[in-house]
Amino acid sequence: MKSRVECNRLKGLLVERKLTQQKIASIAGISENSLARKINGHRDLWYWEMAFITKQLGFQAIHEVFPEICKSCGMTG
Repeated sequence: MKSRVECNRLKGLLVERKLTQQKIASIAGISENSLARKINGHRDLWYWEMAFITKQLGFQAIHEVFPEICKSCGMTG
Protein backbone atom coordinates (compact mmCIF):
# COMPACT_ATOMS: atom_id res chain seq x y z
CA MET A 1 0.00 0.00 0.00
CA LYS A 2 1.37 3.37 -1.02
CA SER A 3 1.54 6.05 1.65
CA ARG A 4 0.03 9.46 1.12
CA VAL A 5 2.52 12.24 0.37
CA GLU A 6 1.42 15.84 0.91
CA CYS A 7 3.17 18.68 -0.90
CA ASN A 8 3.83 20.91 2.10
CA ARG A 9 6.68 22.81 0.43
CA LEU A 10 4.41 23.72 -2.49
CA LYS A 11 1.68 24.83 -0.09
CA GLY A 12 4.19 27.10 1.64
CA LEU A 13 5.45 28.55 -1.63
CA LEU A 14 1.90 29.38 -2.71
CA VAL A 15 1.30 31.24 0.55
CA GLU A 16 4.65 33.07 0.37
CA ARG A 17 4.00 34.19 -3.19
CA LYS A 18 0.32 34.93 -2.60
CA LEU A 19 -0.73 32.50 -5.32
CA THR A 20 -3.93 30.50 -5.22
CA GLN A 21 -4.38 26.87 -6.13
CA GLN A 22 -6.91 28.11 -8.67
CA LYS A 23 -4.26 30.27 -10.39
CA ILE A 24 -1.65 27.48 -10.54
CA ALA A 25 -4.25 24.96 -11.71
CA SER A 26 -5.39 27.32 -14.45
CA ILE A 27 -1.82 27.87 -15.64
CA ALA A 28 -1.18 24.11 -15.60
CA GLY A 29 -4.42 23.39 -17.46
CA ILE A 30 -5.99 21.22 -14.75
CA SER A 31 -8.97 21.78 -12.48
CA GLU A 32 -8.55 23.37 -9.08
CA ASN A 33 -10.14 20.30 -7.47
CA SER A 34 -7.68 18.00 -9.23
CA LEU A 35 -4.72 20.09 -8.09
CA ALA A 36 -5.99 20.22 -4.50
CA ARG A 37 -6.36 16.42 -4.42
CA LYS A 38 -2.83 16.04 -5.77
CA ILE A 39 -1.29 18.57 -3.35
CA ASN A 40 -3.00 16.83 -0.42
CA GLY A 41 -1.76 13.41 -1.50
CA HIS A 42 -5.08 11.92 -2.58
CA ARG A 43 -3.97 11.63 -6.22
CA ASP A 44 -0.57 11.40 -7.88
CA LEU A 45 1.00 14.32 -9.68
CA TRP A 46 2.28 13.60 -13.17
CA TYR A 47 5.96 14.31 -13.71
CA TRP A 48 5.14 16.94 -16.35
CA GLU A 49 2.85 18.71 -13.86
CA MET A 50 5.63 18.87 -11.28
CA ALA A 51 8.11 20.10 -13.91
CA PHE A 52 5.68 22.74 -15.17
CA ILE A 53 4.80 24.03 -11.70
CA THR A 54 8.49 24.08 -10.75
CA LYS A 55 9.30 26.20 -13.80
CA GLN A 56 6.34 28.55 -13.25
CA LEU A 57 7.51 29.20 -9.68
CA GLY A 58 10.99 30.09 -10.95
CA PHE A 59 12.86 27.02 -9.71
CA GLN A 60 15.20 24.80 -11.72
CA ALA A 61 14.84 21.43 -10.01
CA ILE A 62 11.70 19.53 -9.05
CA HIS A 63 13.11 18.60 -5.65
CA GLU A 64 13.16 22.31 -4.73
CA VAL A 65 9.35 22.46 -4.93
CA PHE A 66 8.39 18.83 -4.29
CA PRO A 67 10.96 17.50 -1.77
CA GLU A 68 8.41 15.23 -0.08
CA ILE A 69 7.61 13.41 -3.32
CA CYS A 70 11.27 13.14 -4.30
CA LYS A 71 12.15 11.74 -0.87
CA SER A 72 9.33 9.19 -1.02
CA CYS A 73 10.67 8.00 -4.40
CA GLY A 74 14.27 7.83 -3.22
CA MET A 75 15.30 10.75 -5.45
CA THR A 76 17.84 13.26 -4.20
CA GLY A 77 18.64 16.77 -5.35
